[in-house]
Amino acid sequence: MYVTLRGQNRTFRAVIDTGASRSFIKVGLVDWRTIEEASLPSFGFENIIGQAFIEVAYPGGKIEILLFVVTELPEDIVMGRDFLQIAGLM
Repeated sequence: MYVTLRGQNRTFRAVIDTGASRSFIKVGLVDWRTIEEASLPSFGFENIIGQAFIEVAYPGGKIEILLFVVTELPEDIVMGRDFLQIAGLM
């Protein structure tokens, strides 16, 4: 399932992945000045380079969420269960 998100003055297409505990974004989509050192383990991804808090608007609301910034990802953005819980969708 895909959802359209708006954030950082852009529109993104993100995949909803209920099997992912966290949310991820490709590095080229994030303002590099907002990337901080990742505070959690790599979740098996060796390509996590940091994390960024991003305010996103989605159909039904707007939230600020922590996205782990990665160099490689099958999709541009993967929204995991953390997003679903914060958004009240789970």
